[in-house]
Amino acid sequence: MLCYVEIDLLRAGRPMPIQGRPIDSDYRILVSRASTRPRAHLHPFNLRDKLPTFTLPLLPEDEEPPVELGRIFHDLYERARYDLSLDYSRPPVPPLRDEDLAWALELIAAR
Repeated sequence: MLCYVEIDLLRAGRPMPIQGRPIDSDYRILVSRASTRPRAHLHPFNLRDKLPTFTLPLLPEDEEPPVELGRIFHDLYERARYDLSLDYSRPPVPPLRDEDLAWALELIAAR
């Protein structure tokens, strides 16, 4: 039995198609357990949202550990010292929506 986890952190291009009503979100995490396929759980979120925590499907008898995506990204950012290599004075690619850009600029100015 295999599980499938897709973490889509790209704001460009088309997200993976899903059945049902369209979901407008910047980012998505799709978790599909073999035992419930083709059904899956979608975690949509936007730039200003807290990064979600989701459980990682393993074998049916195993406890599913939580994946704290926000903590992982925060720790990676700190350990890789991205604050020293990213140029926050340049506009992001692809461009942010106006309201998200204003929010991001406020965060940068506060630091």
